Amino acid sequence: MMAKAFKRWTSPSASRATLRPWYIAHALAAFLTTLTSNAVYFFAGYELHTSVQVRLAMAAVAGLIYGLTAFVGGRMVDKFGRRRVGSSMAIACIAICFLGAEAVSFHNLAGLFIFLVLLNGCLGPLWPAIESAIARCPGNMSLSRRMALYNLNWSGAGFIAVCVLGTLASWLSWAGVFFIAAVMSIVVWFIIARRSDPQIVNAVSPVAAIRKDQRRNESKLQASDPRKILHIAWLSNMLAFVAANTVTPFMPTITLALGVKSYALATALASIASLACLGGFIITIFWTSWHYQIRWTIIPFLTLTVGAVSMLLSQSPLMYAFTQILYGLSVALLYSGSIYYSLHLGSGAAAKAGIHESLIGAAAALGPALIAVTGAPEAVEPKAWALLLVLGVGGSLMSYWARRAYNGKRAER
Repeated sequence: MMAKAFKRWTSPSASRATLRPWYIAHALAAFLTTLTSNAVYFFAGYELHTSVQVRLAMAAVAGLIYGLTAFVGGRMVDKFGRRRVGSSMAIACIAICFLGAEAVSFHNLAGLFIFLVLLNGCLGPLWPAIESAIARCPGNMSLSRRMALYNLNWSGAGFIAVCVLGTLASWLSWAGVFFIAAVMSIVVWFIIARRSDPQIVNAVSPVAAIRKDQRRNESKLQASDPRKILHIAWLSNMLAFVAANTVTPFMPTITLALGVKSYALATALASIASLACLGGFIITIFWTSWHYQIRWTIIPFLTLTVGAVSMLLSQSPLMYAFTQILYGLSVALLYSGSIYYSLHLGSGAAAKAGIHESLIGAAAALGPALIAVTGAPEAVEPKAWALLLVLGVGGSLMSYWARRAYNGKRAER
């Protein structure tokens, strides 16, 4: 069944030749960035023995840079073109990966921090370029399916990257991990600059994929307030990445506390969340009834909160695995809503994708920054309760917006 669906969605009528280069470039870019970002945190935790407070601070600054560059980058993409911006960021990633290799070779924490900042500065414009290109490629594949495949791309690549990170570090050394990423950056540049069609992604008007989704969701759009749902989805996705960018620097601390000394086993355990996220995105391919339904933003947020906080407080590998599954499935649904609504209501414009990504950056900065200053540098429980507080405050605001949207639409009837 899945094979038939995939064959249908990637048929010639869906402009397979024009979409394929962007999907391949995206998968490679997602793999190399997830690989190196997690390498920074695990190397800092296992080799440099830095506190979780330091790793959270690194994540906060990197997130701030990402948010700023994504906001500006979306507008740059609309002005200068997807190929030009995307290929330029890929070239920059090549040099940045060599900097990361040098930092781990000399056990230089400052170098790793600079690597994270520069990498996030490149990703800010790169993701809106790829997202907008995929949305605007001509063809009959609906926008929801395009974005479902996009989400499968980065979650699948992310799962593999985290899963094999420890093994690669053991076989090749930590510097070898960054050299692999540099080679992959070269391939990403080649695909975007030499293999993507320069014309099909620069149209200003909505393409067939977006119009097709508008017809499908017409009744839901009339029965709801799409803009308010978009804002609720943006907020929920921000809160999801408050959790994500708090949990990721914590992973080495959790695995060490569980007695996991092997790099390969530690990163394999930490990849369960990515595998669950991949499963969540597969669900969104076959089930699209969540579109413009506020409850399918609220429910995943509640399960995300339970999963993320419980993960930090894990007392056993089984609890660690279960909470990652709960957390990963929730992130998938929340992220799907944010990116889909952004591109659907924004007609595939990179500026809207840039706002979606910049809000992720703001969350990546805000969450770790607030939680890092809670308790002692290595104290886990105070930071877990601080995460619960941040998510609780954000969730209260989200619930207030949801009630206003529901009551406003009911009054119109």
